[in-house]
Amino acid sequence: MAGASHLDRLAVIGATQQWTWRQIHLASIALAKQFDETSTICNLCNTRVGFLVTWLAALRRGCLQLLPPSGGHADLTAILKACSGAMVIVDDEQLLHPQWKEHARCLINAPAEIQWSLSDEVALWTPDWNLPTVRLYTSGSTGTPEPQMRTLGQLARGAQVLGRRLNEEIDGGLINIKSIVCSVSPQHMFGLETSVMLSLVHAIPVLDRRPLLPADVNAALKQLAIGALWIATPLHLQALVTAGDEVINCNLVIASTMALNPVVAEHAERLAKAPVLEIYGSTETGVLAMRRTARDVSWQPVHGVHI
Repeated sequence: MAGASHLDRLAVIGATQQWTWRQIHLASIALAKQFDETSTICNLCNTRVGFLVTWLAALRRGCLQLLPPSGGHADLTAILKACSGAMVIVDDEQLLHPQWKEHARCLINAPAEIQWSLSDEVALWTPDWNLPTVRLYTSGSTGTPEPQMRTLGQLARGAQVLGRRLNEEIDGGLINIKSIVCSVSPQHMFGLETSVMLSLVHAIPVLDRRPLLPADVNAALKQLAIGALWIATPLHLQALVTAGDEVINCNLVIASTMALNPVVAEHAERLAKAPVLEIYGSTETGVLAMRRTARDVSWQPVHGVHI
């Protein structure tokens, strides 16, 4: 994880408030007091601040954390029925389904700035890297969503190898990525790797918005200085190409979740004036290989992966 020198750097860029890593850790410590070690945390927070604070709070307490395949009521109800001591955490009361309360304790987490100090030693606690504390689910596109257990160490290594590859692909290296704009849910493995773990490990701030349409993406990027990394899917890029809108302040685009058409990738590169990299991976494995789809046919495995 990012070290003490990063604690007072920006972590989340909000519309009305900027959050440093120290402030995020403070809020997570306060929330963790409402958990116990036997809690099973279902993190459904929609904002980047809410998700990150809940994520760190659950990790601090060593709680099992569930990241469901979708926000669909049926999927989540089935997951909650199979869990004991489950807690559903949202950051907007309107996201709560009344029936969830039949199977789990429900908690609203709307992080607010806390007015007390936090030492570096308390902020940078040592987690259990080998404890399986994260349960993701496959999409269910080929059947029932299947649970996939992950340790924090596995997720951190995934962010390290992803950062290593990006460092090779970006002019000037990863240091030239100043912020992350993510159009993908953080509950999804792709969104978790690129907008949560990459941010945590390499201390890159994330914009507290999830833009979907091309106009929303441009509005989000206009809020930032040049040097943004946009996390998208091929569907987002197809919408961008159809709209024909140029994207500003973007140094790099990463896409995944389904196959990216090389023609779409080429057009998207022209509109973004930045490389478009595609990730080959899965919920079961995380990132395995990458390519610049507009010009590369073959995949290049990330460090440590052999095909």
